Amino acid sequence: MGITQRTITPNSRHIQPKTEKMADAIADEHKAIGDWIRVKRQEKNLSPYHLATEMGVGTALVRSWENGKGQPDKQQLDFLTKNLEFSLGNAR
Repeated sequence: MGITQRTITPNSRHIQPKTEKMADAIADEHKAIGDWIRVKRQEKNLSPYHLATEMGVGTALVRSWENGKGQPDKQQLDFLTKNLEFSLGNAR
C-alpha cells in the first residue's frame, strides 16, 4: 500500500471581487437600494458589522440588503437616509 499526495485547488468562482470597484462601475441611475447602502457605507468607512451595530440589527440583515435579497423597512430606511446621507429618489 502506497501513500499519495493530493493537491486541492479551490474553485475561484466563490471568491467575490472587490466591492468598491463593482460599486463604482454601476451607473447612478441603475443602482438599487442595496447598491446605495453599500456605496454610502463604504464612503463612511463602515463595515457591515459596524452599520448593523449602529442600527441594532444583525450583520446578515445588512448584507442581505446589499445583495438584493431583502429590503429595509421604513424605520430602517429613515435611519439609513439620515446617517448615510443619501436620497431615496436616486435609488429604486
